[in-house]
Amino acid sequence: MQKDLVRQYYPETEFGGFTNASPVVSFYNRVNAMLHQESVVLDVGCGRGGWEETDIEYLRQLQTLKGKCQKVIGIDVAAAGAENPTLDEFRRIDPNLAHWPVATGEVDIVVSDSVLEHIETPQTFFDECHRVLKPNGILCIRTFNVRHYVGIISRLLPNRLHTSALNVAQPSRQEEDVFPTFYRCNTPRSMRKILRKSGFQGCVYSQEPNSAYLAFSSLTYWASVVYQRLAPPPLRWNILAFARRQEQPS
Repeated sequence: MQKDLVRQYYPETEFGGFTNASPVVSFYNRVNAMLHQESVVLDVGCGRGGWEETDIEYLRQLQTLKGKCQKVIGIDVAAAGAENPTLDEFRRIDPNLAHWPVATGEVDIVVSDSVLEHIETPQTFFDECHRVLKPNGILCIRTFNVRHYVGIISRLLPNRLHTSALNVAQPSRQEEDVFPTFYRCNTPRSMRKILRKSGFQGCVYSQEPNSAYLAFSSLTYWASVVYQRLAPPPLRWNILAFARRQEQPS
């Protein structure tokens, strides 16, 4: 049903397999545009690389940074990151240590995709991003807006029920890809504020995708399409941020 609904409301998917409202394409197009052969990239919260299972070849190529730069380092608290085939090197984060297993000024680009919503102490996260980046290094973040209806529902549901809820909304989602959420820095305004405080200068904007969460019925999917086309920026689901490391946090 989901593919039929997507084609009905987003006919452009027949030409490439993705909609014109795809934050994945928007985010990774910009990440790829900033890559150089000499770049060292840090994938924070790299996971097992589950997106590799998508049947859309273009999306797999777009999200795979390995081979487009000098090295992709992945870090994660989960040991499953060692299985990620899109990394050149995996380093496991020790939650008992203050710093990530990355040297100060070691990387040129930090990529954080769908991770920040799972971070309990975001200031520590941004401080570490600043530490590991070279001067003028670039931070790329995609996360979710807590003011969106999905974010509101997620906050109302206890974390122990998230897997059950996702089994209904996204039956293809693997249980190992579901993690507790905190939403401690998940509005465009809070993102801009913490970037400035942490020594970054850049831009933050939002985008509303076609919703896979509501594709379990034609009525709910129609409602999501209306929302996608009318939602004001502060209420859109995806927050995208691109910022450059400044010399010192303010």
